Amino acid sequence: MKVFGYARRSSSEKSKSNYSIESQKRVCNELAARDNRTIEKWYIDEGYSGTTLKRPHMQEMLKAIAAADQEIIIYVWLASRLSRDANHCNSLRYVFSKYNVTVISDNRDWASLEDIELHPDKTIGPRIITLSDETEVHRDRKRTRIGLTTSAYKGNYTKGGKMPPTGYLFKNNPGENAKGRKVEIDIAYVETMLYILTQIHDYKRSLDSLAIELDSKQACGVHWSYTKIYRAVTDPIIYGRLLTSYVDIRDHSPAYCSQKYYEEIQKILHGRRKEYHYKYLFKNLIKCEDCDCWCSEIPTIHYPRNGNRKGRRVYKYYYCPSCKKRINEQILLNKIIHHINEILDETTNFEVVEGISRRIGKIGKRLKFLDFEYEEGYLDDDSYIAERKKLLSKKRNLDKDMKRLRNKAIKKFNEYTYLEQKQIIKRSFLCIHLDLNTKTIIKIEKLEK
Repeated sequence: MKVFGYARRSSSEKSKSNYSIESQKRVCNELAARDNRTIEKWYIDEGYSGTTLKRPHMQEMLKAIAAADQEIIIYVWLASRLSRDANHCNSLRYVFSKYNVTVISDNRDWASLEDIELHPDKTIGPRIITLSDETEVHRDRKRTRIGLTTSAYKGNYTKGGKMPPTGYLFKNNPGENAKGRKVEIDIAYVETMLYILTQIHDYKRSLDSLAIELDSKQACGVHWSYTKIYRAVTDPIIYGRLLTSYVDIRDHSPAYCSQKYYEEIQKILHGRRKEYHYKYLFKNLIKCEDCDCWCSEIPTIHYPRNGNRKGRRVYKYYYCPSCKKRINEQILLNKIIHHINEILDETTNFEVVEGISRRIGKIGKRLKFLDFEYEEGYLDDDSYIAERKKLLSKKRNLDKDMKRLRNKAIKKFNEYTYLEQKQIIKRSFLCIHLDLNTKTIIKIEKLEK
């Protein structure tokens, strides 16, 4: 048997003395002593809300429960310490039932899954308390929202965090009944902030180049990055506006620029399209046989129908600017992989691959000639159908063998890193001539070893 203790206090509960971690631990230790037990390990989440289970020590405790092959007892002050969400409580009940976990609280406000099934009438109280805890969360959020709104209108900077916005510093609000902190312009940052805004607005400088320059100069004695500058120039506070989910106040704080100037900067920043650079294995090696023209590399990007741009798929092509034909890189790799493996002296026998290719080619020619004989009347229906089935069956078997060998070769090739693959191809091939109409390799010029 293992005995755990769990305690939690959210940010909004820090002002309440009876919610302190020490008082929760004291109550749990008294409960364990009453049962002649000692709490072996504590799991404490300080500053985490009860509306989520994604708390570091809660997750650690759940992992320990799943790994332990024995009965576990958890002492808590109140059931709300585990969760204030009714659905989360139900999920925890199923987990605790599965791993033989017993929860003991000070006022017996936790009902296990077995208790609910066996004594539904006796567990009405704990379940009502759970719903009450969830309701209290919504009430607390509303009270907090009202308090933050009131404080913001008194001039306080109500966004969370220990650090002020870049270019500002915190000062105590001296106003009457306006206890809190407000932001003022930091004199040490004025020159740097104005330089950043001017460079972006007037000279269209990129944030990356600004970050590199300012960081190399150690401007204001801090580390500069793309993210730091982006947050600084996209925060409406730089033209004096406090904008949050619960309040929107103009002329709230001292400004570095006007609203019009700020909006022009946003157009410059977000009007740029991000450039993507893709890697091509056969770059500067593909030549169109018909046009005697070198192929360029172009991508085709497909986006999912749900509009999620993160789920895009990139297809790389080698494109002839003269005849406007192209070939997919993966198709080209499938066709040339055995030549690569021959260079690498891999186990795939290149002569076997060539033999299968020749046999597939002969069957293709025979099928064309068979169609000609049938159209000219040299073959009857039965003979034509029988021989065609036989040839197609042979071709399917040969295609399967070729696909199996190709997949084996590609799997071996993919064991190399991209840079190694690129070096292998670059040191092996001088030029690859393609017929882009039929997507076939005409000639391969190899570098002499």
